[in-house]
Amino acid sequence: MAGAPTGGFSLKPPVPLDGHQWKVLILVSLAFLIAGYDIQLLGLVLPYVAADFGVPAGNEGEIIMWARLGVLVAFPLAMLADRWGRRALLMVTILGSALTTLATAFAQSESQFIMLQAAVRTFGYAQDMISIVVIAEEMNDGARGWALGMLAAAAAFGGGLSAVIFALIEILPFGWRALYVLGALPIFAIAIAWRTMPETRRFREMQAHARGVTARSGLHTAMAAFHALVVTHRRRFFALMAVTAPLAFGLTCAMVLLPTYLKTEVGLPPQGVTAIFIGGGLFGLTGNFIAGRYADRNGRKPVFLVATLLFIAAMGALYLGPHNGYLIGVLWGFGVFCFFALEVVVGAWSAELFPTAQRSTASGARLAVNIIAGGAALLTQTFLYDSMGGHAASIAVLLPVVLLATLIAMLAIPETAGKTLEQIAAEGGAKP
Repeated sequence: MAGAPTGGFSLKPPVPLDGHQWKVLILVSLAFLIAGYDIQLLGLVLPYVAADFGVPAGNEGEIIMWARLGVLVAFPLAMLADRWGRRALLMVTILGSALTTLATAFAQSESQFIMLQAAVRTFGYAQDMISIVVIAEEMNDGARGWALGMLAAAAAFGGGLSAVIFALIEILPFGWRALYVLGALPIFAIAIAWRTMPETRRFREMQAHARGVTARSGLHTAMAAFHALVVTHRRRFFALMAVTAPLAFGLTCAMVLLPTYLKTEVGLPPQGVTAIFIGGGLFGLTGNFIAGRYADRNGRKPVFLVATLLFIAAMGALYLGPHNGYLIGVLWGFGVFCFFALEVVVGAWSAELFPTAQRSTASGARLAVNIIAGGAALLTQTFLYDSMGGHAASIAVLLPVVLLATLIAMLAIPETAGKTLEQIAAEGGAKP
């Protein structure tokens, strides 16, 4: 291990990074920033898109649910990174994100909008899956949690940027459509920058080790990696999926439907929604750094436990408490803080628990289960909407499901903090 990380809030890495590692971190973070903009934007513009396309009140979440099914294609796409390499697949996903985000601005119907947003998420989710693997493979062992926290921070900053621009939705020409045009343009520049990046060291080593072995197709290799996960590494794999599903089911609606709740039930204008997202988000942003550093120093599991309990308390009070803008902003900040802490820990597990040959596939499987479980939660909330009298209660009632994820994590996930990827793989009975 390169050094002993320290806890607390700091932008400084807990152990030194070389120039190549900084370059990787910066470029991946920029990609996460734009992805954060795109993902958060749908939740913000959802009431306006629903109004334009005549979607009934209470059914807005179905648009997000169907769009999130793009993960079904993202998963096999990310799996190919274990055959063709991280760099090549990142180039494909970044360019795909740019083109489909731009095309969303020209959607002429609800079905067109959903299909284009599903395509955005296909490339965006695959990009996230592969990026987490790149960070895990390229960063020093004592800084993986910190680096993953930086990625989550970049995504949060991108979400905040979308909230800032959202305040102009009733001023900009073409309304919500203009916001998608603005989000697409920087992605092309990121794709150009990625052309200078080499393949990750661990993937090159794996290729060198496999040289001379009979070549297999990308699909065959990807399926072999998935087979290894569910057979050779089944205990760790199914434990991770069992944590991911209830976690996503419990927190998705609370995170993505807040703008709709603020507009339809609290009655806030776009500027008020922006103020809550920015004010609360600035505090929540620190969760990435603090959680990442404490997860490196004190362990992933204690951070996960504390974050889940605080998330339930904060978001339950937000949706069931008084319609006070200041209070909502504070509670949203705590909720975002905990959400990103959870993302840092589970993202680290998905990249750390498995050998190099299956790492991208495992990361993809985790995100796929996350999105599908989140979609199930959105559909459940739609059914609960009328019987529970609106968004607030139908969202809050789903929060306790997160406790199931906590219980499984404490019992079934091994501690990975401070260990090399090779040590973690060996403990699981696998070759690195």
